[in-house]
Amino acid sequence: MNVEHFLAHRDHTPQSFHDRPEVDNRRCKRARPETSLSVWTQVILSSDMMAMIASYQNGIAQDMLPFLVFDPRRLRRRGADMKALLTMDHVHEMLTCWLQAHDVSRLRRLFDRLGLHTLFNLATLRGNFLDVAAHTNNLAVLQFLHERGHVGCTTAAMDAAAKHGNLEMVEYLHKRRGEGCTNHGLALATIHCHTAVARYLQDHGLAKYSKNWLATALIRMRSRAPEE
Repeated sequence: MNVEHFLAHRDHTPQSFHDRPEVDNRRCKRARPETSLSVWTQVILSSDMMAMIASYQNGIAQDMLPFLVFDPRRLRRRGADMKALLTMDHVHEMLTCWLQAHDVSRLRRLFDRLGLHTLFNLATLRGNFLDVAAHTNNLAVLQFLHERGHVGCTTAAMDAAAKHGNLEMVEYLHKRRGEGCTNHGLALATIHCHTAVARYLQDHGLAKYSKNWLATALIRMRSRAPEE
């Protein structure tokens, strides 16, 4: 082979292994499927999955912490005034704010975490549901309970309606139930300047002013605070 022939074919000679350009091994790796990233991420981002995992953990969710104030065990340990803390207005205020931030579907989790059914059984409630509805000045709930045959109602219901000046509730109880009210209901209506209610109670013979009614009412209100 002459020199010209060697030079002509030199560029076509295969290179040795060491002379070959370095291969980018990163490109040789099998590409990960797009969904592989998500195996753990999907678990973490899944509200249903995380809720299931959290259900096996001790403790209580942050949004439920304010309700611990109603735990009778904590109240006893701290010597707190349970009567003041468990007023209907306080419960209503806290629960309303909580429901505005969360859906009613979360109530089941709230009751489960706080153990309310083990601490407070509705079946053993000392009181009357219609009285409670009247105390909270909720005519719609009172009507609902009455229409479904609940019988838990006393004169305290109309007394509470009179205190709130809720003439519509007073009329409803008078026309559909027979418990009536007491003279204290008339006194409450008068003290709170609910003239129309006071007149209705008198005109229909439901109550009358007793001797020293004002002094008696004020003493009773003071002894039952903060209810009245």
